[in-house]
Amino acid sequence: MNEKELQELEGKIDDYNRFRFILLSLSTILFLGIIVPVEGKAPWVSPLLIVGVFIMLTFACLCHYFTKKAESELYDK
Repeated sequence: MNEKELQELEGKIDDYNRFRFILLSLSTILFLGIIVPVEGKAPWVSPLLIVGVFIMLTFACLCHYFTKKAESELYDK
């Protein structure tokens, strides 16, 4: 494996870790929007936030998987 491919893999690992952190942060903020009581909140907002939290957590798990896959590929070569 040449130097360029190694740098690409390291870049992918960094990107996936950043995406994972951002998605976890956003899902936390959305979850707080579910628990904080607000008067006049529309009844469709809470289910929408719950779905958003699960979608972001799913993508964060996928980013974690891709990070581990890229790390194993990097260390194998």
